[in-house]
Amino acid sequence: MSDILIKYRPIGFIPVYRTISRSFPDKWHDLAQDQFIHLSVYFENPLPDLKDKIMLLKKCLDLNKYVFYHFDHYQVHNLLPLFDWMQNIAFNKVFIEQIKVSGLTFGGPKDGYENLTFDEFIVADTYFIRFLNSKDLKDLYRLVYALYRPVDHFGTRTPLNEFNLDQFSGAISQINPHLILAIVFNYRIIRRWIEQSYPLVFPKAFADDDPETKPKADSQIPTPKWSRVRRQLANDVLADITRIGKLPLHTVLSDLSERIKKSA
Repeated sequence: MSDILIKYRPIGFIPVYRTISRSFPDKWHDLAQDQFIHLSVYFENPLPDLKDKIMLLKKCLDLNKYVFYHFDHYQVHNLLPLFDWMQNIAFNKVFIEQIKVSGLTFGGPKDGYENLTFDEFIVADTYFIRFLNSKDLKDLYRLVYALYRPVDHFGTRTPLNEFNLDQFSGAISQINPHLILAIVFNYRIIRRWIEQSYPLVFPKAFADDDPETKPKADSQIPTPKWSRVRRQLANDVLADITRIGKLPLHTVLSDLSERIKKSA
């Protein structure tokens, strides 16, 4: 956390100033869940308006809403660079640990997706890319279910059944849209962190900001061929395909990195 002094006029036409001291998050780890939700709404909105900016500053700086009545647009604009560090969208923290809706508790993955199997990642990543291309809410709900599933009395998440992805779509559709947006944004952040952790597996990920390689706005993002990778790792042996799918995600990605390194 970092500290800042904010100076403003309580009464606009009187040249008397008030100064308040606040702390603000300067790295991902400092963000609380509600702050992250407002941040995701701001960053996922291509054209954030003044209200979005004020809500972000209000939550992250813990400011009373009445303080903003004395801020002009210029002051709000000058406070936003405090959060420029968020442009580096790569971190391993899961900010939404669980969701409660319709009497059900959906448990989320651990930081860095340490408890995700390779199969679970394949399903989540496939529907993440499909949603980016289709903007179909059904794909969005399937992504959420791939990451957040009902927990039993012991807090254990039920196994992922890819053939029953729509079973809880009704409950998931009732989740606050801002919360769902935060889950998708959180997935983007952790996926980018995974990309940077395994650059040999995700060689094109670092070219996203290159104008020559960046896809056009109306172009389709290719769906990763994870199922093909799984078959190749198993040499098309059915029993091994199932076994590899149940392995921890990072175990498979580490092994895949080593294979790529040796083949090069």
